[in-house]
Amino acid sequence: MPAGAAGLQNLPIPDSRPVVKIGVFDTFGTSFVNETVDPTLAVIQAKLPRYRFELDVIAASNPEDAVKSSGVDFFVSSAGVYSTLERTVGARHIATRRQAGVADPARSVGAVFVVRSDRKDLKTLADLKGKSVVASQKNDFSGWQVAMGEIAKSGFNWRDFFGKQDFVIYQLPDVVTDVLAGTSDVGILTTCALETLESDGWIEKGALRVINEKADPHPSAYTCRRSTDLYPDAVFASVAGAKPDLVRDVTVALLTMPPGNRSWDWSVASDYLAVDHLYKALMIGPYAYLNDMTPYGIWKRNQEIIIPIIALFLLLIAYELRLHYLVKKRTSELSTALKEKEAAEDEAKRSRERLSRLERSGVISQLSSMIAHELKQPLASILNYANGLAQLAKMGRSTPEQTGFAVKSIKTEATRANAIVDRVRAYAKHEEGPLTELDLSDVSHKAIRTFTRNALTPVAVSDAIEPGIRVMGHELELELLTLNLIRNAGDAVKDVADPLIRVTLRRDGGKAVFQVRDNGPVVTDAVLEKLTEIEESVKPEGLGLGLAIVRDIADRHGASLSFRRNDDTGLTAEMRIDMVESKPRDTEEKTGPKGDAS
Repeated sequence: MPAGAAGLQNLPIPDSRPVVKIGVFDTFGTSFVNETVDPTLAVIQAKLPRYRFELDVIAASNPEDAVKSSGVDFFVSSAGVYSTLERTVGARHIATRRQAGVADPARSVGAVFVVRSDRKDLKTLADLKGKSVVASQKNDFSGWQVAMGEIAKSGFNWRDFFGKQDFVIYQLPDVVTDVLAGTSDVGILTTCALETLESDGWIEKGALRVINEKADPHPSAYTCRRSTDLYPDAVFASVAGAKPDLVRDVTVALLTMPPGNRSWDWSVASDYLAVDHLYKALMIGPYAYLNDMTPYGIWKRNQEIIIPIIALFLLLIAYELRLHYLVKKRTSELSTALKEKEAAEDEAKRSRERLSRLERSGVISQLSSMIAHELKQPLASILNYANGLAQLAKMGRSTPEQTGFAVKSIKTEATRANAIVDRVRAYAKHEEGPLTELDLSDVSHKAIRTFTRNALTPVAVSDAIEPGIRVMGHELELELLTLNLIRNAGDAVKDVADPLIRVTLRRDGGKAVFQVRDNGPVVTDAVLEKLTEIEESVKPEGLGLGLAIVRDIADRHGASLSFRRNDDTGLTAEMRIDMVESKPRDTEEKTGPKGDAS
């Protein structure tokens, strides 16, 4: 065989299988790699021979960058590192290592504080404050970090709890050696490490004592002594970019590993909330920003408050800019609008003056029709007395007594007529006289009689007027108010087959209630709404003055005016006015209320 051919036979055969990289964080010691990682890798390689699995040790000082830069597909880490990578790089849990005899993988590992048995001064966790401590690495989850979580949970500041801190490369046997030699007062071990050392004969049983030992509520569930709460053990996880089929195959291989004679197996832990709470309490890992006083740390801690404040500030700036724009725009419009407003106000003033004149003319016109009736009685009486005197004088039969009586009566009736005229003149000049006590029952009767005498078409009017209802007011104005309400009812029923108006006056507590009810057509919503507007008539030919007069008089007398639809047809108008207590009057008790002489 040629020498060249013999050399070719000794060359390595190329391996074309896809490479799958599994990273192991350097927080684990050599014993963990030998006892856990190597057997696991051997089983996976045997079950998945189509892949070539390679092991890579990665640094835990900056796990996010280490995972990204190493290009691993899977990694083995502590529960603390996994909790951080789950948040930052999208790592996904595949399996959790479970100690033999542990039912819940989420409660599989913790830490113990150990001191020499002869240290009688160290009995509780508080006794350890200010003492020297030895542990493995600061980023060792199941050692240092879990132990510091217990100190924080007990109300101490874990960062300065110990007077001196020493960290060694290997937890076993370096931590135990330092404590037994007296170099450190207290050591921190992972749970079950003490029991392993004692059973393997590395230290004498009872040489070390556990501080802050916790009793498990279910002793059969966890047999190792502990000083802290329990957390998940090591985690086998995949990175975000791992192929789904590969992840599935590796998961099956892990969870179906034959038990052999190992003191652990791979299981599934679904609760990592305790790990998250631990990191938050210690303000490390994903919660390191809670202890960061840099601008980034302040932002990270308070972004939920800062973001709304910034948004509000930007909103205020935008609002201010828009407001400035609108003010500038409106200012230019106001100069024109002010001129138009002044012109409109002048026109409105002139319109109000015209309406006021029309309204007052309407009031005086209606008062005049009433006065014509009122003056008929005193003028007729004056004429009767004057004619009587003339007849007596002609017959020569007049006596001084008769003459005096006739003159006095003429004077009284003339005074009465003059008062009626003065009242109209005062109203026309808008001069308000004082309110006087009057009988509203008499006023109501007069209004009914005036309406029935002057009605253009026959209308049946029924009344139920309670006698002796006295109020404060102007008699002529109240008669005008009641007459207007009755006339409006008359207008409403003029086209009805059997027109009927019902007028009532009654007492209701301290109020006098005057009502006019008609059986006119059904009142629409539009008509009912117009009745509340003093400047619009409900009649096509009306000027809106009748209702305006009524409301004006009601307001001056402190009365309320309302309108409502009847259940069947027509409308009911109602006025309510305060009553006054009636004073006894001898003449009225004997003769009753004075009626209309006409």
